[in-house]
Amino acid sequence: MINAALKKKIVTTLGKQYSGKIIEHLNKHGVYNQKGEPYSASSIQNIVGGRKNETVESHILNLLASEQKRLKLLKIKKSKIIKNK
Repeated sequence: MINAALKKKIVTTLGKQYSGKIIEHLNKHGVYNQKGEPYSASSIQNIVGGRKNETVESHILNLLASEQKRLKLLKIKKSKIIKNK
């Protein structure tokens, strides 16, 4: 289950409108709701808000980790460019 601290990390990393990014990630990996349809934004918000869904939570954590890694690499690249000026 996603707690308040993790929710805050999701919002700071993915932005306030995180649902679209999460839905895109889930669709890319073939993760759909019980009806076989893509998750809705409200479903994602409920899961991030605390409703239990281990499959989606796992994918959210994977997305969060990859986004944090991407942001870290971007920060390093920016730093190198600034130093080379």
